[in-house]
Amino acid sequence: MDTMQQIQALSTERFDLWRLAGKQQLTTTQKTRIDHITGELAVLWDRHRREDAARRWNRRDDEPRRLEKYFPEAA
Repeated sequence: MDTMQQIQALSTERFDLWRLAGKQQLTTTQKTRIDHITGELAVLWDRHRREDAARRWNRRDDEPRRLEKYFPEAA
């Protein structure tokens, strides 16, 4: 399962728990699960942004890096 699929699965699970909370009192386990999912989502979104940046950077490998353009000694 790739990162975005994990994000979608956990987001759906968290949404379902919050929807349930609108109908009844959540158990301590369910509340803890929401907190755990929220933490996992933060990590997964960070990973997704890094993967996206890596994909974008790799597409531009033939272009000079921005710093190299201004500071050739940094190359």
